[in-house]
Amino acid sequence: MPLRGQCTPVGLAVAVCFALGETLGAQERSCRLPVRVTSAAGEPLAGVAVSHGATVLRTDSSGHAMFVGLAPGEAFVRARRPGFGAVLRGGPAQCGPTSPPTTLQLAMVPMPQELAPVIVRADDRPRFAGPMAGFWERRVKGEGYFFTAAEIDRRNVQRMSDLIRTIPGWSRNQTQRTSDAIVRGTAVRMGVASRDPVRGTGPASCYPTVVIDGMAATASELVMDGIDPRSLSGVEIYVDGARTPTEFWGTAGQGRCGVVAVWSRSLDAMRHTPLEQQNALADTVYAHDDVDRAAALDASTSLPVVYPQALRRRKARGSATVSVVVLPTGEPWLRESKVLTATHDDFGKALLDAVPTLRFTPAQRDGRSVAQRAVLTVAFEHPDAAPPPASPQP
Repeated sequence: MPLRGQCTPVGLAVAVCFALGETLGAQERSCRLPVRVTSAAGEPLAGVAVSHGATVLRTDSSGHAMFVGLAPGEAFVRARRPGFGAVLRGGPAQCGPTSPPTTLQLAMVPMPQELAPVIVRADDRPRFAGPMAGFWERRVKGEGYFFTAAEIDRRNVQRMSDLIRTIPGWSRNQTQRTSDAIVRGTAVRMGVASRDPVRGTGPASCYPTVVIDGMAATASELVMDGIDPRSLSGVEIYVDGARTPTEFWGTAGQGRCGVVAVWSRSLDAMRHTPLEQQNALADTVYAHDDVDRAAALDASTSLPVVYPQALRRRKARGSATVSVVVLPTGEPWLRESKVLTATHDDFGKALLDAVPTLRFTPAQRDGRSVAQRAVLTVAFEHPDAAPPPASPQP
């Protein structure tokens, strides 16, 4: 029986009883329920609108929000954020000042748009223009190792030596100071950049040629780590003369030990927004049904997806699908790209490597460009590949 019902309406006793009843009622309404909203991968989601009844809160940078002043019993919380499916889930409101409440976990699943499928053929030869045309054309051939400006930013590369040491077939001798790496003549002398010595021939003495904006370096001494990778639009590396393109061979034998070619960012015709600014542009990501015009691939630009050489030689065919967030600038958000499915790992890697250089027409909402989540599927077709097996007839 409620406390008020046990009191007799006599003088002070009535007043005390009434006050106790009010206190008990307040305690009953002081229950709380903390919630935490994450993506399906477990990453916290900030700025999500979570509601219980007429109360609407926003999650903080860690994905948390706290409902207070609830009545005892189960409380239902709805989470909504553009680009994700709404989530409704209930949990017990927890009362009392001593026991810490259990957090209600809500996981949100992205709702992407499926972009029109794209076909990449093994015999395709895309055409590029501008000062970086040769870089992009050689990248399609796939004889060397290529790093675009977007890839350099995504990796957060601070020094050239950090980038070069990722190349297979180059020495990883960590005893030399990489900051001492210098260019003498046209060769970079650097412990982590020198080629591995041929077995039994002693220390490595064959150094790659350094090419800057298409010209072999002629400075008597240049600190290689003095070149900021973030100032470059591209880096291409060839580990030996057999793979060095003819345009990098010089009359004095430059290129016989490989090439490290760097290109200034001012030459880049496919400029992109710095990562920090991209993160701000992606503050709100919409689903395709939340925009007036959905994002699409920019048909005026070449598709820089490279057909993997190993699979080309095997006459293999297949497909890969990636998830992307198209920013209001028409660029992909560098930190939000991943392979969803791939018939072969190399197809997935080839598509993921090309994502930073893809260009889109951005989604439109209320007359302005907005960020939108999407998925892109690329089919890799070889003209000499065997036809896929016919589907069984029912």
